[in-house]
Amino acid sequence: MVPGFSNEFQDRNSSVGFAINFAMRRPDQNLGGQTPVRPTPGVRNSATETEGHSPAGPFSAGADQPVCAPDGLCWAIKQAAERCLAGLLILFFAPVLVVIALAIVAESGRPVFFVQPRFGRNGTPISILKFRTMRQELSDISGANQTADEDPRITCVGQLLRRTSLDELPQLWNVLTGQMALIGPRAHPCGMRVQGTLCEDLDPQYHLRHVVRPGITGWAQVSGSRGAVKTPEMLHHRVALDLEYIRDWSLWRDLKIALRTVQVVLSRRQAR
Repeated sequence: MVPGFSNEFQDRNSSVGFAINFAMRRPDQNLGGQTPVRPTPGVRNSATETEGHSPAGPFSAGADQPVCAPDGLCWAIKQAAERCLAGLLILFFAPVLVVIALAIVAESGRPVFFVQPRFGRNGTPISILKFRTMRQELSDISGANQTADEDPRITCVGQLLRRTSLDELPQLWNVLTGQMALIGPRAHPCGMRVQGTLCEDLDPQYHLRHVVRPGITGWAQVSGSRGAVKTPEMLHHRVALDLEYIRDWSLWRDLKIALRTVQVVLSRRQAR
C-alpha cells in the first residue's frame, strides 16, 4: 500500500506493472500458460504495437517496433548522473526555494507544497512534489480536472511559478530519491481524464510510457505537446512522442531535450 493514496488509485493500478511487463514481451513468448498476444489485422494492440505511422492509423505501428526500457552502460550513466545533478541543483536553488516558499505562505498560507499521486515506473503511483500554485480549497489531487487557460484556481504567485516552471523545482527531490528522472515522459496524475475518460481507457498503449521513470521534462514537452491534454487526439500524439523517446533514447537526445527545455523556460512559454 502506498501511504497517502486512496484505495481507488491503488486498486486500479495494482495490475498495471504486470500489464506493462506482459506488453514488453515478444508476441511468441508464453507467460505461465497464458495465451501469447499476437497482432490482429486492423486492431491496435498495446502488447504488440507501438506508436508510429501505419495503414492502421496515424499512431499505430507493427510488432517489429517493441517498446522496452533502455538498459546498458549509457542508461546506467544517465540514471547516476541525473541523481547527482538533482542533488547539486537542490543546493544551487536553495535560496530560490526558500523565497518561493515564503511568497506562497504570504499570499495564501500553507501548505507550501502540492503532493499528488502520479504514475511512476511500471505504473506504480508515486508522490510527486510541486510548489502549490492553486488555492488550497480548490486543488484537485486526482488530476481529473486539468488546468485550463486563465484558471481561476491559480493564485498570483502560482501564475508566475507556472509561467517560469519554477513550480516544478521540488521534483528535484523525486529525482534525487530515484522516483523520477530529469528527462523522460512527463508524470501524469493517476486520475487524469480527457473529456471525462481516463487516459488508459482512451489509448491502449498509454501505460507503455511507464516502462521508464517519469521525467521533469521530456521529448513531448519540447516538441510542442505541452499544457493540458484537451482531446483524445492530443493524448495519442503525446503518447506517440513519449514512446518515440523510449525507443530511440540516447544520451545525445537527452542533451538536446535539456537545451531545448532551457530555451522554452527562458522564452517564458508554458512548459508544463
